[in-house]
Amino acid sequence: MKIEASLDGLDGIALNTLVQKGEISARELYESTRGKVEAVNSEINAVVEHLDAVAEQCLNNFDAASLNKDSPLAGLPIFLKALFSACEGAPLTAASKTTQGLVAPFDSALTARLKKAGGIICGMTNSPEFGINTSTESQYYGPARNPWDLELSTGGSSGGAAAAVAAGIVPFAHATDGGGSIRIPAACCGLVGLKPSRGRVSFGPAAGDGWAGMAYANCVSRTVRDSAAFLDVIAGAEPGDPYTAPPNERSFLEEVALDPEKLRIGLCLQSFNGEEVDPQCLDAVTKAATLCEALGHDIIEIMPAHDVEAFWPTIEPIIATNVAQSLTALGHMRGKEISLDEIERNTAQMWEMGKTISGEDYVARLTQMNVITRQTASLFSQVDLILTPTMAAPEIPLGLLDTMTEDREIFNKAILPTTAFTALFNVTGMPAMSVPLVWLDKETPTGIQFAAPYGEEALLLRLAAQLEAAHPWAHRRPPIFADDNAAR
Repeated sequence: MKIEASLDGLDGIALNTLVQKGEISARELYESTRGKVEAVNSEINAVVEHLDAVAEQCLNNFDAASLNKDSPLAGLPIFLKALFSACEGAPLTAASKTTQGLVAPFDSALTARLKKAGGIICGMTNSPEFGINTSTESQYYGPARNPWDLELSTGGSSGGAAAAVAAGIVPFAHATDGGGSIRIPAACCGLVGLKPSRGRVSFGPAAGDGWAGMAYANCVSRTVRDSAAFLDVIAGAEPGDPYTAPPNERSFLEEVALDPEKLRIGLCLQSFNGEEVDPQCLDAVTKAATLCEALGHDIIEIMPAHDVEAFWPTIEPIIATNVAQSLTALGHMRGKEISLDEIERNTAQMWEMGKTISGEDYVARLTQMNVITRQTASLFSQVDLILTPTMAAPEIPLGLLDTMTEDREIFNKAILPTTAFTALFNVTGMPAMSVPLVWLDKETPTGIQFAAPYGEEALLLRLAAQLEAAHPWAHRRPPIFADDNAAR
């Protein structure tokens, strides 16, 4: 079948409609996507693993089956993030040479759900080593570059996914978030990034959760409805999960079409970790508040309810301990202990810190996480949603977050502004979403974050869809963009 019309500008739902109508085949979409990778990937380094054999199997299954054809992801190309994303027969990579040669023996629950929904798994996107950086520039894969400006970071750790979507390779891509790693790349690349509630998406069958419940999965996308559709497919409990989020009343895709009604939105201008906020970010979020007021919502200024100075000292040791445990487990998995010369200095520093944390200290910090969660939850007695900048810095220059930096204080000074507003909601388990509602003067993106009470992704999706309709962003194109002609 020949593609008669351009696919440029179509989001996943629109492409799925073409598949459903028989106007384009899943194989043609896959071939178009491969062409787009070839057209722009050498400049942005977004896609780092091609899974041709997996894609061929998905395409054959799609052609042979009928049960998947009603899914909103049916026939659509999907890239997984290169961060222990288990896909049977594919590299089990974490952007580190320590994982070289490892192959996933089975699908994760998330991958299995994407395949069952008719998704075509066709590759993996760039990530920093073990996902412990908010810029995607590992020694192993090299830096992902921002299609809006090649000297800027795509953010991290889902920076390859964000670069692929922003550059038009795919309309959405799988992403994960341990401290802002969906929302930060979305902000850097002008995309939608929804981190769901804790327990909404299963980590099965290999894990119960990640980073003491601070890790999450969904996607980055150009449109709100694509993020909703992706979450519909991957959400839900699996046998043995330690906890799960309460089911939503209807599909998340249905929520996008509903009126959010009048909301009380709490505007917070102070960062959640004590970092100073750049005036450009404050200006952007103030403009966003004005846009919300114009749609009939009330804006109420609020302050953080927790001890902002104690925030990072509480969570850094938890992350470090989990990194140390993961490296030990990885050594057992591959049959050879991890050595310091195999990993980046940032990883080594986290590993060394993690090994010094006692069980008593670890539990004390988990207890403090619960205190922070209850304090933050109290804010929702005053407001329906919380509004902040996504980051305390308007952009991240490539090289700023150098994982080979010897001085840990220098690295922390650079990374803390990027997580100043996002990491709180990883701790609390509350859903949070970055949207490209306001753009900087030089026509580059920045992010606006909204957060909701636990289990209330629906509120975020309704408001984001309302904002998207009133102030569209999906039509914007970066200088590097794989249009349909380039892919043919």
